Amino acid sequence: MASNPKDAPPLPLERLTATRTGVKDDTLIPGDQSTGTFIGRTYNVIKSIKISNVRQLAMARNIYSGRVVIAIIVKKNGINPEKWLKEKSFLDRNRERAPPPLYFTRTLTFFEDDEDVFTFLSYPSWPKCTLFGNTCAAPLSIQQVQQISAQIMRGLDFLHSQDLVHTNICPESVVFVSPGYVKGRYYDHQTECYEKHDLLTDTRIQIVFCGDTRDEGVMIGKDLYRSPEVVAGLPVTFKSDLFSLGCLIAEMTTDEPLFARVETSSELDYMRGCLVMMQHTLEPLSSKMVSNIYARHGNIFNADGLIPETDTFCGSVTTYLELYGSLEDIVTDSDAFDVVNGLLRMDPDNRIDISRLLNRYDFFISRIMF
Repeated sequence: MASNPKDAPPLPLERLTATRTGVKDDTLIPGDQSTGTFIGRTYNVIKSIKISNVRQLAMARNIYSGRVVIAIIVKKNGINPEKWLKEKSFLDRNRERAPPPLYFTRTLTFFEDDEDVFTFLSYPSWPKCTLFGNTCAAPLSIQQVQQISAQIMRGLDFLHSQDLVHTNICPESVVFVSPGYVKGRYYDHQTECYEKHDLLTDTRIQIVFCGDTRDEGVMIGKDLYRSPEVVAGLPVTFKSDLFSLGCLIAEMTTDEPLFARVETSSELDYMRGCLVMMQHTLEPLSSKMVSNIYARHGNIFNADGLIPETDTFCGSVTTYLELYGSLEDIVTDSDAFDVVNGLLRMDPDNRIDISRLLNRYDFFISRIMF
């Protein structure tokens, strides 16, 4: 890809993203066929997503080489210039391979025109390079979970040091540098027999960072990985990334999402469904969180500050409450439980810092090979 943005005029935003109206913010659009020349190369937009009111993302494939890239497009008139300068500084450092380059997708090109800012990131073989993209793969071993988690933590630690919040820690944001697999026999403890699976051979990962979207007018993150404050529409900090990370580590450990998807079109019912599963599995909300949610949404709690589990919820939430118990019952590995229990605190102030995790817990010490 040419490094000089003046080599070719930018492709118009609406053609590059091929965004359709009436699509939810976190829904990928399959089968788009918008094709055009961008920076001297011809690309075919294969999927697009609206990240926020001012930020859009497209996955495009070079029609000649087949290489897939992520294009992040930001409307200048909708962003805080000071915050964008921090993001640009971060992306510039990453493009120049300045430390720590290992944990983020490489920036191929960064440029801007009068209306928009464009960033291209490498994305070697979407979608199988994402964390759970290979549906034929065996569950991750606890050692692989440790290695992947430590890399995400180190990446987030650096991002937070730049006063940036990732806002979308989820499986699609974690890609393998070299997603290699070998056919092998895996012992399934549930079926108590050996099965043939693809076994992961390389745990080196990079993180897809599409920008800090805290103040851009949408509910950040992806369903199943949102923190209580995100679900409730309360202020978001870097501590929100830690809750999402806890959900992700729990899923890597158990091979299934920690929470169920809340199937409702009502924002209030969505919030109630998410929070009741969290209080059921993790812990009750703090009095401070209850007060903040009450001030924003009205009283959805009983006298004890709890959302009654006997209330009416969608089917997936009701089933979850019947089948699942506490976090300790779900995450049975003691080291992994120690980590996720420190991350999955309902009150952001009580979540453990990443630096303390990396330096303190046996889960990450002496068993990680880089």
